[in-house]
Amino acid sequence: MKVIKIPLSETPGSSGKSNEALAPDIVSENLKKITLNESFLKQDFSFETINLSQKSTGDSFNIIYEHILQNDETPLIIGGSRIITFPSAKAFSEKFPDSGIILFDAHTQCLESTNLLANGSIARALSEKSIFPPEKIIIAGTRSFTKKELGYISEKKIKHFTAKEISHEGITEISDSIMSAARRFGSLYLSVDIDVLDPCFAPGTSCPEPAGLTPRELIAIIQRLMNLKNIMAAEIVGINPLKDTSGITARTGAKIASEMYRRQDISRDF
Repeated sequence: MKVIKIPLSETPGSSGKSNEALAPDIVSENLKKITLNESFLKQDFSFETINLSQKSTGDSFNIIYEHILQNDETPLIIGGSRIITFPSAKAFSEKFPDSGIILFDAHTQCLESTNLLANGSIARALSEKSIFPPEKIIIAGTRSFTKKELGYISEKKIKHFTAKEISHEGITEISDSIMSAARRFGSLYLSVDIDVLDPCFAPGTSCPEPAGLTPRELIAIIQRLMNLKNIMAAEIVGINPLKDTSGITARTGAKIASEMYRRQDISRDF
């Protein structure tokens, strides 16, 4: 499985020098240390990095888009800021008509903003710029939102599962609900922002929100989702090594990434 490292932070021109831009290399080094995942699969990864050094955000988006568009394998993408999701998912949706996305995030990513491509508005951008139709966007693990965001989600009929619902209804129930919707997508992009986890487990993130999922809960959901045959790309974003003093967030990110491993013999050609 190909690992595509996208070292982009939210600060233009800071790629590879600060914050989330440092995460892909650090998470990848931790990933290399995992010999078997919990499904007892020996992981065979190849690694490549998209060079974004000193590029503006707009230029970086174009480079990411073109790289993902030309990729010919099922990728595991390691970012970088949540903002990388937009160009990556845009390329994915063009490769796979009738595709959809699952976003695990502490935030709904539906803020109303003059800049829809900013962190906080990514799900809204995917919808309003017709990357995915609203009915093919699923958001899970949220616990930070505004009334306007919830109104937007309701109006657009975006499927939304809060951290509270996951806690109250249970992993199996929520996983089955997500899978029931997602298996209808022609192809599926699975995206995890590390801030979906409670910051006591993953402190190394720029947008910590209390009362999140545990790593065990998230991994259990991902393990169930990986039974879906239509997952054709997976992504983990949002790790900020400069706030990860113990290194536990990067290690947890690598653990999550290892559970999103997909053998190439069960993927399909682009």
